[in-house]
Amino acid sequence: MKLKCLYVTVLAVLITGLGFAQDCPKWGDKAGALHFLEENKLHSTDADPSCVDTAFATLSHDKDSTEALIGLLDFERSTKHDDFISYGSRYPATGALMTIGAPAVPHLIKAIKKADSQLVRINAAHALGAIHRVCADVAIDLLEKEAKKTETTGDEQTRLRAAQTYIRNFYHRRCKLGTS
Repeated sequence: MKLKCLYVTVLAVLITGLGFAQDCPKWGDKAGALHFLEENKLHSTDADPSCVDTAFATLSHDKDSTEALIGLLDFERSTKHDDFISYGSRYPATGALMTIGAPAVPHLIKAIKKADSQLVRINAAHALGAIHRVCADVAIDLLEKEAKKTETTGDEQTRLRAAQTYIRNFYHRRCKLGTS
């Protein structure tokens, strides 16, 4: 009798738990991945981490998703059950943009220059530095060129130079750039 009660209780928990499960996007479904992430952005740490991983991995293989990923730079993934926590596991848009690589660079610089959110600017700088991690000076020079443009405001210059400092401090690998 006790075994029967235990079985019924476990079955009831499993059935009710299924009612609360999230619909994860399928691998390769870009529209589904973006929809999932946008729906869960406000409470991103409550979203199923494996669903979040699948969504960002799907978008990371499509350079046309760059703008959407920029808009998700402040998406924070839950890491409470992770054995290893990296920057990219906590803020997965940074890793997705690093995977996209060079096509993401102008969008990252624009985010650093224009975003009101400090978190978005820091995450954009982190991704930019990671793309140029072999030679951080390349990223620093790109930011300096943007800061020197005549249409760049004083506030934007401050943001761009703060990103330079972040990259210089975080990515210690420097290189000697050739002069042109």
